[in-house]
Order: sequence, then structure tokens, then C-alpha cells
Amino acid sequence: MAQKEEIDVGKVIGRAYGFFHYAGKDSIQEVLPQIREGTNTPPELTLDLVEGVDNLNTENDSALVEIVQQAKRQHMSHVLKATLPGMGNRRTANFLGNVMNGVYTELYDKSEPFYAGIVYKRGEQYVFRNAK
Repeated sequence: MAQKEEIDVGKVIGRAYGFFHYAGKDSIQEVLPQIREGTNTPPELTLDLVEGVDNLNTENDSALVEIVQQAKRQHMSHVLKATLPGMGNRRTANFLGNVMNGVYTELYDKSEPFYAGIVYKRGEQYVFRNAK
């Protein structure tokens, strides 16, 4: 009889990155708590705001380094890094998408374009997901 392989969910940490351009005067950090509340994100979801995409710790991940370079070419100015223990990267990206929609709703005039994109790793490659 074959034994089921158990996965220690506690060791799984979902990661996703939301790149976006923001030139407004309001503080992103100040509105994140209201956005989290309004989007019902899990309390375990950690959001790290990085101003300047070059300042993102890419942890020597060459694929992520390339994404950062691409984000710079597209004039992205901020990264919102999401981590979520016990969830996969795709689920984490979905929660981050909800937060990014909240960022748009709270900080942008509706006539302003919202240049943003979310990436998460699937296997050895990154997958792009629309932010809105």
C-alpha cells in the first residue's frame, strides 16, 4: 500500500510582486490598512512597499532581475511585494491583485491611467497577471 506524501503547508510561502507607477502626493503606506480591510485580505499576508524598483531585493533570481529591468523600462516606480505563509504563489498574486485594485481606487483619479502588473513564479518561470 502506497503512503500518501504529506506536504508541510507551514513551509510553503507564496510570493508575488506588484509593479506600478505612482507619482501622486498621498502616502501609499497610509492607505494600505484601509485597502486591506476593504479587500478582506488574510491577516497573514505581508505587504512590503518598495519605492524605486531597483531597491527590490531580487535574492539573486536572474528572472526577477530581468523583470525589474523591464519594469524600469516601463517607468514603474514602486513594487508591492506580497508574501503569504501556507499559500501558493498564484493565490498570493490573487490577493495582491485585490490590494492593487484598492491602490488604484484610493490613490488615483479615475481619469488617470494605472500602469501596473503583477508577477508570480510558477515553477522556474514568472507568470504575468493583470493588476486590474
